[in-house]
Amino acid sequence: MEKNEAIKDGQVISRREMIVGAGALAVGAAVARLGLTDAVAKELPAKYPYVKLDPEEIGERAYQSWYKGFCSYAVADAILGTLQDRVGEPYTALPILNMSKWGYGGGVGWGTMCGCLIGTGIVTGVIAGQEGEAIFNEVIHWYSENELPAYNPKNPKLAGFTPVRTKSDSPLCHISTNRWTKKSGFVKLTPQRKDRCARLVAETAMQTAMQLNDWADGKFKKKHEFQLAIFGTTTQSNCMDCHGTNVPKVPR
Repeated sequence: MEKNEAIKDGQVISRREMIVGAGALAVGAAVARLGLTDAVAKELPAKYPYVKLDPEEIGERAYQSWYKGFCSYAVADAILGTLQDRVGEPYTALPILNMSKWGYGGGVGWGTMCGCLIGTGIVTGVIAGQEGEAIFNEVIHWYSENELPAYNPKNPKLAGFTPVRTKSDSPLCHISTNRWTKKSGFVKLTPQRKDRCARLVAETAMQTAMQLNDWADGKFKKKHEFQLAIFGTTTQSNCMDCHGTNVPKVPR
């Protein structure tokens, strides 16, 4: 095999074939793994072609996908998977499961940023490049500031179940889920808590699709600054749920 060749599905492919239509996130990681040069990495496009999506279709797919690969994967599959079906390349080159499933439970169960938001970050980065950061920031605010989930799936896993809604006031998985658990009374890995997460994921995927649709139409408006610009450090807005009086002091 030549220096600038790789293996795909048991066949030798050229470097050019490997990077055609590749995205900055997933294929950028592939470039690093294959040890290709920085010059090759610079050939990767900053954005992927995007066609507007039906939020309702995205929500239903995300809801069902949660039961296959959990929160981060469900958002990525709903949007990027749908684009694989409708656009084809370069989306069909994305290993959606491997690039997103790790985000479940706030990052392999660590309870940090909610997995559906991790999925949103992956999606907006692939599709919109650096512009996706502002879209991602708006979805984080939406997630933190609204009473969720309000989504009702067309084909629910739990017939007759309507989860209570809670305002997380935080993008963190453990805050969001535990606040809901306290209000609902459904603890740990009950079917009800699982279904609540699936509905929350569906609604987040829908919100992401709507923001991307606005971006595609040139209608997207940045409403919130990034946290670093607001607080002068990397932080969420609400520290007191976890830290109490022990919030770290940051020089201003």
